[in-house]
Amino acid sequence: MTDNLASMEDPRSTLSAIRSLTLGGMAVLPTDTLYGIHGLASFPGMSVKIAALKNCQPDSRGFILLTDAPEKMERWALVDDRLRGFVQRNCPGPVSFLVAAQPDAPEDLCTREGGVRRLAFRIPDHPYLLELLKLLDDPLISTSVNPTGEAPLEYAADIVKLYGDRVDLVVSDAALEARISQEGAQPSTLVDLTRTPPVILREGKVRPILSMVSAQG
Repeated sequence: MTDNLASMEDPRSTLSAIRSLTLGGMAVLPTDTLYGIHGLASFPGMSVKIAALKNCQPDSRGFILLTDAPEKMERWALVDDRLRGFVQRNCPGPVSFLVAAQPDAPEDLCTREGGVRRLAFRIPDHPYLLELLKLLDDPLISTSVNPTGEAPLEYAADIVKLYGDRVDLVVSDAALEARISQEGAQPSTLVDLTRTPPVILREGKVRPILSMVSAQG
């Protein structure tokens, strides 16, 4: 199945992605770290749909929401001036932020710890993806392309081979694949901003630019 494979160099791929996402489809898109499975966060049942594709349990989805601007985070996230400054100093880039959720944030996109509902957000440093996010009103759910417990897939051809028409679109990025081949695959760094000081929960591609952040443990 190759009918759903497109190159990001093809300008038609952006329109194809927007059409697929707004109609409730799932699209595999390149990011500044890895390929990711994406779906429109505001589309009913999207998180469950992506979880089923990855064969993961509802309480272990660990999805991240992607936006193109810090202010878009605040629709569903509680962000004060201190946290806003942290985000602005580290965006765009491969750093994900775990923040407290607004009361009306969708329950299926939240995790809980100590009674606090939380969301993970990121602003990726990838021109194609940022342009796509600017054209969308709502964040995208994003998660690595792999069945749960297996390593993320690194090449578009392998993604199409595994998932076929279970995803609506796969957009390839030759430069991303070349970089992964040379440097290896690294996820985004995950920082918990619900703690004071913030805590790095997952070491990833970069360390955040803020001296007050301490490593967990």
